[in-house]
Amino acid sequence: MVLVTVQPEERSTAPGATPAFPAQRGPGGQRPAPGGPAPGGPAFDRFAPLALTPARELTRLLFGPRSERNRIHAPWRRLIAGETFRPRPDLSPAQQVARSYERLRLVNDTLDDPARLARDPHLLAALHEWTAIADGGGGLCTLASIHYNLFLGSLLDHPDDRRDLSPFTSLQRTGTFLCTEVDHGNDSFALETTAELDPRTDEFVLHTPHPGARKFMPNTSTTGGPKTALVAARLLTGGRDHGVFLFLTPLSDDHGPLPGIRVTPLPLRPDAPVDHCLTAFDHVRLPRQALLEAEHGRLDHTGTLTSTLGNPRKRFLHSINRVTTGKLCMSAAAVGATRAALAIAVRHGQHRHVSGPRPGQRIPSTPTAPTTAGSSPPWPPPTA
Repeated sequence: MVLVTVQPEERSTAPGATPAFPAQRGPGGQRPAPGGPAPGGPAFDRFAPLALTPARELTRLLFGPRSERNRIHAPWRRLIAGETFRPRPDLSPAQQVARSYERLRLVNDTLDDPARLARDPHLLAALHEWTAIADGGGGLCTLASIHYNLFLGSLLDHPDDRRDLSPFTSLQRTGTFLCTEVDHGNDSFALETTAELDPRTDEFVLHTPHPGARKFMPNTSTTGGPKTALVAARLLTGGRDHGVFLFLTPLSDDHGPLPGIRVTPLPLRPDAPVDHCLTAFDHVRLPRQALLEAEHGRLDHTGTLTSTLGNPRKRFLHSINRVTTGKLCMSAAAVGATRAALAIAVRHGQHRHVSGPRPGQRIPSTPTAPTTAGSSPPWPPPTA
């Protein structure tokens, strides 16, 4: 943990201005020597104590200027203050998972334009930073990161006029992202799921060739309603392997998984309220526009691939470029959770009593700094 303190500086101020850190002086007005005792007073510490650190300056450092603070942080701060984010330890793991999707819909209902959220990494990071504080187990953080960043963000990065995004921006269908396989984690470039172009029907055939190629851990159950996935698979045309691309794949409807989709739920964990599953495909047919195309790769009517990137690895990294934004979002979630933990520790320290210097005496372990009447608390107040 890094402890940030702001130290007073010896500098002149404009006429009539009040220094941010008034220097301590003795009864006669004389300055103390640096590090020495104040004349007529106690020893003077040349390092600013925590009580003198300006809360507003620390707020600016943490959350930016007020204009950005109100645009980026205020909506999520208000959101997590609602009843839906109150802890419910009485719920079963399955009920906790369902609640994660309820919270996702609540997030979507607060948005004027969900696509704008997916395009704005600052808003996305702030969403994760605040929901991590009140979202026990990170269920909403995970679902929001997948739906808005990995899924919707990837669709926006690969625009197609034929594609209707309204089912995803309205959450009629929840988006998920299927990349990692049982046999392939960090070596995602070696994925074995295939999407082969059938020249007779001009369709792709999405297939899982063996159990080790099943997609591992995505939220593909029917909890939360119908879902659609972006599936990372090897593009095959005319017997040639072009590397890994993304394919838009409907997974389920109101009645359950669609034909050819095999979903195996993984055991629910009370500390991770997400419906993790194993997912496989049995010769699932997809239309031509299912392929997410951009300058990194386009198929013409003959099935010939053209690309501005020189090799399959670069094309793959372009396809999953949203993973980089996801790292930023998850880092922001860690920052938010750490900030909340620090607030809890400080509050506990202000109420905790320890043994005093005399037998049987109990004293506060952390002296409480005096407050000025009429002063306002820092923005935002500590959230636990």
